[in-house]
Amino acid sequence: MDTVLRNAFGGHERGMPKPCRSRRCHWTPRRGTYTAVSNRSKGDKGPEAWRPPLRSYWCTYSRAWVEVKSHYQLNVTGPEKQALSDMLDTCGQ
Repeated sequence: MDTVLRNAFGGHERGMPKPCRSRRCHWTPRRGTYTAVSNRSKGDKGPEAWRPPLRSYWCTYSRAWVEVKSHYQLNVTGPEKQALSDMLDTCGQ
């Protein structure tokens, strides 16, 4: 199950779109973007609680997060929106 979806539904399948319950809506970030340590530290945390350790990856990460949220029409919290906005500000730098 994808981190964005786990985060959106609190780690529970209840309330998720039906295709997601059977893992058919899995989304994987680009390979090589996380180390095992950073991936474990991330868990199901959203961008308001965790950011990729490499600032140079913030743009890619936040764009992908927004893409998944948009595709599945998931809500975005205020703190999540602010964190995504901060990371999106690094695009083009």
